[in-house]
Amino acid sequence: MTFAEATILYDINLTTIQKWKKRLHSKAIRNVVPRKILDDALRKDVKDHSNDYHYDRAGRFNCTAPEIFEALKRL
Repeated sequence: MTFAEATILYDINLTTIQKWKKRLHSKAIRNVVPRKILDDALRKDVKDHSNDYHYDRAGRFNCTAPEIFEALKRL
């Protein structure tokens, strides 16, 4: 079925179908979450330096503070 046929059959806009296709395609490409920061190493760092800021940890792990935030959220 073409996009044009689907717009008529389901009574939706062509742009909507194209956005759905793009969103599905982008999710299908990334099947592995990249992890620069190892979970065990981050747990040990939090235990050893519990009062440090994200940017302090980022300096030790050679990454950015938002990456540290996301890794801590993941844990």
